[in-house]
Amino acid sequence: MTVDTSTRHADTLEAEFFGRRLSDKVLVAFHQACAQHDVDVACGLMAVLEHMWLRDLDAPWGRRRNVNWLLPARERLLHEIALAEAAPRAAPDQTAPTVRRFPSGPG
Repeated sequence: MTVDTSTRHADTLEAEFFGRRLSDKVLVAFHQACAQHDVDVACGLMAVLEHMWLRDLDAPWGRRRNVNWLLPARERLLHEIALAEAAPRAAPDQTAPTVRRFPSGPG
C-alpha cells in the first residue's frame, strides 16, 4: 500500500496554519515588520493586536488572558519608532517614510 505524501504534507501544513490563534499570527507578522524596520506596518499591526485584545475582554475567556504578551511588542514598537525618528532625513527630492503614532491602548 502506498501513502500519498503530498496529501499528508498538505494536511500537516493546514493543521499548522489553522492550529494557531489569529492573534499569534498577527504577532508574528508584527515582529517581522519590526525586523524589517517597517514602522508603518508595525503600527498598523499593533492597532490590530490591541483591538483583538480589547475585543477579547468581553469574551468569557478574555478576563483570564493577560496583557503580558502585548507589552513587549509595544516596547519593541516604541524602540523602532525611536530608531526611525533618529535616522538621517532623506534629501528634499526623496520621500522620507512617515512615522505614525499608534493609538494608546493597554499598558
